[in-house]
Amino acid sequence: MSAQCHITRRRIGTRLATALAVGMVFGLPALCPTAAAAQDPNAAAARLAELGVKVRNEPVTAETLGEVQSLSFGSAIAPQITDADIGLFQFLPRLGYVALDNTRGLTPEGLAQLADVPELWKLSLRDSEMTDAHMAVVAGLSRVRGLDLTMNAGVTDAAMPGLAAMPALTQLTLDATGITDAGMAALEGNRTLQILYFARTGVTDAAFVALGTIRTLQTLGFNDTPVNGSGFEHLGGLTGLQEMGMMNTAVDNVAVWYLTKVPSLKRLFLWDTKIGDDALASIGQLPALEVVYLDRTAITDAGLASLSGLPALRTLWLNGTAVSDAGMTHLTGLQLSSIQIGQTQVGDAGLLVLAAIPTLTSISASRSLVTAEGVAAAMEVPGRNEALRISN
Repeated sequence: MSAQCHITRRRIGTRLATALAVGMVFGLPALCPTAAAAQDPNAAAARLAELGVKVRNEPVTAETLGEVQSLSFGSAIAPQITDADIGLFQFLPRLGYVALDNTRGLTPEGLAQLADVPELWKLSLRDSEMTDAHMAVVAGLSRVRGLDLTMNAGVTDAAMPGLAAMPALTQLTLDATGITDAGMAALEGNRTLQILYFARTGVTDAAFVALGTIRTLQTLGFNDTPVNGSGFEHLGGLTGLQEMGMMNTAVDNVAVWYLTKVPSLKRLFLWDTKIGDDALASIGQLPALEVVYLDRTAITDAGLASLSGLPALRTLWLNGTAVSDAGMTHLTGLQLSSIQIGQTQVGDAGLLVLAAIPTLTSISASRSLVTAEGVAAAMEVPGRNEALRISN
């Protein structure tokens, strides 16, 4: 190994340098400084300006390199980004957020140069042809707190032990990657993760055994997965869990009953699931709940009565359900600020009931039975919120 590579080892840390020098399990070649890394600030600024980097709406210059705190590139520019360009990021001492979304052809060696960005805390690599070999490098970026790997099918379970070991990682997005239950098992006992998304993956309820051991979790998102909610029984110990997103899953009434053991929940996104009125009875036992999306589920007017005792509920979506004017009477005691009743059987009578809720500032009634005359009448309801807006 050259002297230059020894210097690189000291700068980027033992784990990352060793991964690149000896190849680990992916056979990566040794890392040496790129030509871009040896350029002067003027050359760096000129190239970054070509890539559209601006400071105060003006192309970046050598004098303003130190003011750049975030980098993202449009869809036309991103495919032009090269390994050499990443080497230029070392000239941006305040750079904290880097989005390399939609890039093509970046190598693990190129990504390794991100270790020369001392303030890097958030990295987005959406749809950028990432693989497990790239992740072996990313796992060595010890200060990164947020990592988005959406739409990288080449990131598989083999990458998960390294990602799980990132010491500062609090937010991880694995949507549309190749991760399965086996990879999620690597997260067992993780002590830093707060936000985890794995939509459009093959992950099932089996993964919730491991997820239930991550005591720091605050948000879980798993839209469009095979999850049916049977694994929710393992979430009872997550006292800080506040949000769950599960759109277009087979989550049912029994699954939602398990969530009564998680009273910290504030936001539930249950649209396009298999729930009905029995689930609303369980949801009504979540005292901290602020936001509920129930669009296109099997709930009815009778089920809405279960929500009447939720003191913190502010946002309620009921689009595409069978609720009608009768159901709106169950909501009058709530301190709602926003409600959506599009594509429901709610008409002008129900709208009058909603308009009388003094805290309500937004009603969306698109494609419901509400008429223009009904909207006009609702705006004349005594005691309505002066800021109320009704869209129809």
